[in-house]
Amino acid sequence: MRRWIALFSISALAACHHAPRSFAPPPDDGYVHLQTSGTYQCAGQAYSLDGNRTRTILEGACTRVRIAGSRNDVTVYVVPAATLEATGSRNSIVYRLIGPGRQPMLLNEGESNAYHRNSRARGDQDHDWWQAPH
Repeated sequence: MRRWIALFSISALAACHHAPRSFAPPPDDGYVHLQTSGTYQCAGQAYSLDGNRTRTILEGACTRVRIAGSRNDVTVYVVPAATLEATGSRNSIVYRLIGPGRQPMLLNEGESNAYHRNSRARGDQDHDWWQAPH
């Protein structure tokens, strides 16, 4: 009888054991995915801004940026002929061309997104200008 009780107790403990949670890895879609506010260096990588209500600056040579969240204030330094894609809603996107050449391709697949071109000199260190109107 004691064996049955011990065996039952062990099986009950095993059944109560919580398996570790599995976290989904970031999508392997060629984008660096961001969720939070901050200043980031593009360095030629594609970025997807997936968070909501962020204030994000993407510096460096941005070639492709997707704004998938909503109500974000974004500033992007883009190379000529870069692609900016707004798939979220109510985003304010200020872009600045960092070299001579074609303007970026601006795609607006979301709702109520606004693009603003900024042409200040590249050496500006204060980021006061990036606060676009809402």
